[in-house]
Formats: sequence, structure tokens, C-alpha cells
Amino acid sequence: QWNAPHLYYGGHGFFNATDSDGDKLSYRVIDKLPADGCRIDIYNIDGSFLTTSNYPSLVFHYVANDGVSDSNIATATSTL
Repeated sequence: QWNAPHLYYGGHGFFNATDSDGDKLSYRVIDKLPADGCRIDIYNIDGSFLTTSNYPSLVFHYVANDGVSDSNIATATSTL
């Protein structure tokens, strides 16, 4: 007998970045996430994200892009 891993749903948040020119920003996760059920859905329209993971907390790194260049790397923590 084996137990399926528990999936944690509902970790969500908003990316917090601004552009000095006021350009619209998109976001991209730059980490290679664990292959065992971790997922980050990014909704670039409003800068929100939703995470699903086998872990109760997920730390990841991301960048914002204004259509020309990437920002510095930022760290986000999502507690599920």
C-alpha cells in the first residue's frame, strides 16, 4: 500500500513591481520547479499567481519584463 502525495492548493498572490516609464509588465518564473506536482500559474493581465504544490510552502524566483528587458531577480514565498 502507498499513499499519494498531498497536493496543497490555493497559494496565491500578486507580483509587486513597477516600471519607471509606466510600461505594462509581464512576469516569468526562472526556477526549475520540482517535477512532482509543483505548478505556478501566472496571470499577467493583473500580475497575480496561483500555486499548487506537494509542499505547504513554495519559494521561487521571478523577473518582471517591460517588453525590452528583465528586472532584477526577485524572490516570492507562497504558503499554501
